Amino acid sequence: MENLNLIRKIALSFSATTGIDFDDLCQEAALAYLQAMKSYNPEKGKISTYVWHCINNHLKNYVRTELQENNVSIEDIELYNTCEPVSFFNNLTMEAMEIAKIIIASPKKFVVMPKDVSIKRLYGILIMKGWKFEKIQSGFSCLKKIYS
Repeated sequence: MENLNLIRKIALSFSATTGIDFDDLCQEAALAYLQAMKSYNPEKGKISTYVWHCINNHLKNYVRTELQENNVSIEDIELYNTCEPVSFFNNLTMEAMEIAKIIIASPKKFVVMPKDVSIKRLYGILIMKGWKFEKIQSGFSCLKKIYS
């Protein structure tokens, strides 16, 4: 497969946010890739863009189906991280704390979507609240530093 790294990256992103097994998501992503290759039209755009959208949409549907079959609501999904909650929040700046509160208050808006889409959505919310670009960047920088 030509775009194997793209397939793996998308599957890893979904696995990290949903907790569904990476191998299962990789297999589903590979199926979506093969379906996308059948319907790809080179005159309409780059293959990687088209494949990304096809795989992303397929995995969203797969995740919804898996959650429904297992009687799990989106709120029940545990996000995996390596730090303890108390120490995580104690080390946040005010900006980072506000960003974390937004995510925690509305997990449905951020859990089942790619990282870049979630970040854009957060930027939009924070800009609507009157935040300046520097303040947003400061909050994200703190979260990256603490989380990694």
